[in-house]
Amino acid sequence: MKEHITTSEILKKLHLNRNTFQVWLDKGYISPTIQKSSKQGESNLFSLSDVCCIRLFLKLTNWGLSRIMAADLSHVSFESVGPGKSQNKFLVYNLQPIKGMENADWGAGGYTLFKSLSEVNNSRTEDDMVFIVINLLKIQQEITELFK
Repeated sequence: MKEHITTSEILKKLHLNRNTFQVWLDKGYISPTIQKSSKQGESNLFSLSDVCCIRLFLKLTNWGLSRIMAADLSHVSFESVGPGKSQNKFLVYNLQPIKGMENADWGAGGYTLFKSLSEVNNSRTEDDMVFIVINLLKIQQEITELFK
């Protein structure tokens, strides 16, 4: 498993445009946690968890979410996701928040994390709620395989 991943590796393996990627970095939509370049010629270094967040950000924007919303949702922790870990594995976003709905399980942005799909189903309070359910474990497995 790689300790750090360069921008060039990410661009190549996720098929991203360098200029677009730089805009995402400059606007703070994505960020490296290992090393953020502070001057010309210095490299950004990303963790595997960072790349999972980038992949999630890309999926969310491709599905039509704004970059700001996608950035907010994609900053989830992938560190606790993995085989044998009983942490949150599903990110669920409510596309049609119900006005006045006061459910402590849902964050202010209309999203929350769950360990299982049965928890997702049990959390529904209205029949007309529309969700995006994202399998964080699947994203992590995909990125882990890409960056072996």
